[in-house]
Amino acid sequence: GRVAVTFDDGPSQFTPTLLDTLSRYGVKVTFFIVGSMIEDNTQVLLRAYSEGHQIGLHTWSHANLNSLSESSIRQEMEETSDAVARVIGRRPRYMRCPYEACNERVLKILAEMDYQPVGWSLDTDDWRTLSSDHTIKAYENTLNDKSEGFISLQHDIYQSTVEAAPRIIETIRARGFETSIVADCLND
Repeated sequence: GRVAVTFDDGPSQFTPTLLDTLSRYGVKVTFFIVGSMIEDNTQVLLRAYSEGHQIGLHTWSHANLNSLSESSIRQEMEETSDAVARVIGRRPRYMRCPYEACNERVLKILAEMDYQPVGWSLDTDDWRTLSSDHTIKAYENTLNDKSEGFISLQHDIYQSTVEAAPRIIETIRARGFETSIVADCLND
C-alpha cells in the first residue's frame, strides 16, 4: 500500500528542517499551502517544489469555506493560486479545505474552478497534542488496521511534527508501505 504523507498550513520556519529530513530519506510529500504564509517563505516554497514535492492549495487565510460567499471562496483560491504560481510557475489543481469544511455548495464552486479537493484518512491530531509520540502512535494504529493505502494529515507549522518526520517515515516503511505524493496515491 501507499501512504500519501501531507502537510498543511505552511510553509513555515520549520519547513526547511522537514525538507532536509525528506531529502535524507528520499521521500516526496504533498504540501497544502496557505497563501498568506508564502511571502515570508518564498524560498522555502520554491525549494519544496524544486525538490519534487507536490504543492496543493489550502486557501489564502485558512478560512472556513462553508461560511464564505461564493466571491470570497473564489478570491481565497485565486489569490493563493496566483501567489503559488508566481513562485513555482504553475497552478496546483489539488486543494484541501481548512477544517474539512467543504459542503456541497463549496464543492460545486471548487469544481467550477477546476480544483480537486483532497481529504485524509489519518488525522494525526498533531495540532491538538503537539506530541511527536502521539503522532507516531496515530500512524502505528492506522497501519495496523489498513492494508490499502491512505492519506495522512499533519502540519509543518509545528516543531513537534517536523521532529517526528524521521520516525513517521521509518514507521511507514517498517510496515511495508511506500510513501507517495497525493497525485500518485490517487493514480492521477
